[in-house]
Amino acid sequence: MKANGVVVIVGAGLAGIRTAEELRRLGHVGRIVMLGAEALPPYDRPPLSKGALAKEDAVPPLLLAPDVLDSLNLELHLSTEAVGVDTVAHTVSLADGNSVDYDVLVIATGAHPRLLVGAPVRDGLHVLRTFEDSQRIAADIRRGGRLVVIGGGFIGCEVVATARSMGAEVSMIEALSTPLQLPVGEFIGNYVADLHRDNGVDLHCDSLVTRLVGDDQLEGVELSTGEVIESSAVVIGLGVAPTVEWLKDSSLHIDNGVRCDSSGRTSATDVFAVGDVAHWKSTTGREGRHEHWTSAIDQARVVAANILASGDEPLEQLHDLPYFWSDMYGLKLQALGWPGGSYETHVMHLGPNQDKLVVLYSDEDRFIGTVGISAPRIVMSTRAMLQTSTTIDEAKATLLSA
Repeated sequence: MKANGVVVIVGAGLAGIRTAEELRRLGHVGRIVMLGAEALPPYDRPPLSKGALAKEDAVPPLLLAPDVLDSLNLELHLSTEAVGVDTVAHTVSLADGNSVDYDVLVIATGAHPRLLVGAPVRDGLHVLRTFEDSQRIAADIRRGGRLVVIGGGFIGCEVVATARSMGAEVSMIEALSTPLQLPVGEFIGNYVADLHRDNGVDLHCDSLVTRLVGDDQLEGVELSTGEVIESSAVVIGLGVAPTVEWLKDSSLHIDNGVRCDSSGRTSATDVFAVGDVAHWKSTTGREGRHEHWTSAIDQARVVAANILASGDEPLEQLHDLPYFWSDMYGLKLQALGWPGGSYETHVMHLGPNQDKLVVLYSDEDRFIGTVGISAPRIVMSTRAMLQTSTTIDEAKATLLSA
């Protein structure tokens, strides 16, 4: 890109703002145009299911203080929706009929919540993605009555735990045999299920919601067992899908997100993608979308460096080691690497008093992931082993001897 080139970033979330920050840190002096679909300046999403949900006087958890945001000298356009891109003409089309020219485009449009198929919008039916979503859910919780959460993923589990801390009666409906079964497997899933039950949650696993009860106003849900749970507030937590609809007429390769190589480049010249919308291939050979806070930051760093690289410089590559966490009932679940329900698990009780629950994950005999419950030092101590070809037996022996 020429020294004073225009970088257009579509998306004003974590991945987009970190890309802009990194561009300025690396010395880019040209224009940076950021297009955000929401009316709020860039803010953080993890608190939306926790502190921002629980506090009566919650304010948007801004990613940057106003003076720091101003120092980036961005052309920040809020309430501005991109509806298309012409990768030949290097233009982004906007919903208001205008367009923006770019030298380099960064796609950072994130993801949006999946909905119940065939479920019409009605009062009391919620998803959680924006600060406004969080405040609407909080208002329904404070009005009283039972809250139903459909889906036992991280968002669902955190909303349930926060709602219980607010004094709500809560039912959780999960299609699999435990919460969190896909991302961390049945052992941790059973631990989390017991945690919810011990905190008074009415938990229904191996259950589906077959019908929403009520017309204009939600009155409850009917389960596959035939049971009806009365509630005027339901939160759908069935995961997210990448926000790529606006790219359907572009030449970009779309496959569960915008496909990228390990440098963040897409199939179109001068177009990169970061964050939840991006389907990256890393130097480890693993590929996919990483819906994690730290992954967005890692990708932003790589993309900013590659935007500013001269033609004869080798491109920065993503050497990813995903890290994510969840807070529930005063406990912190932390995960490093690639844990998952399809891998073999190895349960360990570590620490001076053997009271730190840590689960290791292996693919054949290779150590690939760690999950710990309020055991940050132990989880982070496995980083070096996860970045090398360590066997699961070697990993267990190292932890036991520490």
